[in-house]
Amino acid sequence: MLTTGSGGVSLFAVQLGKLLGAKVIATTGQADKEQRLRELGADEVVNYRAVPDWHTAVRDITGGRGVDRVVDTAGTLEQSLKSLAINGHVAFVGSVSGNWPPLDPRLLFGVAGTVRALAVGSYAQFTRLNEIIAAHRLRPVIDRVFPFEEAGAALRYYESTNQFGKVVIGIR
Repeated sequence: MLTTGSGGVSLFAVQLGKLLGAKVIATTGQADKEQRLRELGADEVVNYRAVPDWHTAVRDITGGRGVDRVVDTAGTLEQSLKSLAINGHVAFVGSVSGNWPPLDPRLLFGVAGTVRALAVGSYAQFTRLNEIIAAHRLRPVIDRVFPFEEAGAALRYYESTNQFGKVVIGIR
């Protein structure tokens, strides 16, 4: 399994993937987050700034096979597909930059992959996920909690992309 980026959704994907027994490869663009991703459970971490064609590193890690699952939260669909094993699946969550480059359909045919855009699942899926979370006492990674009066500062901190985990605005 591959997760792209080190935002909140990706961190949860690392946690859930490990909980379900997956070998997890994570990407990040910040060297200081590499060890934190390993501590969270990532088996391998690829820094996409150090390795711009990071799909090649993913292929190397998997012995050329590729990964069965990708959770793409960064909008790196082309490289996610190049990282995918035959008949693999990409859960496309979104794009950090909002940039949607054109996609070469040959990439899909090359791996016979499936790309599914994700937003919100069904109530049954939500209930099942929460049962798993509760049974295993899975906790989100929280970077920092701001008091409600500092909501503006919390948003600026979140936009900085320096956080590792959720940025929470507390209410009384």
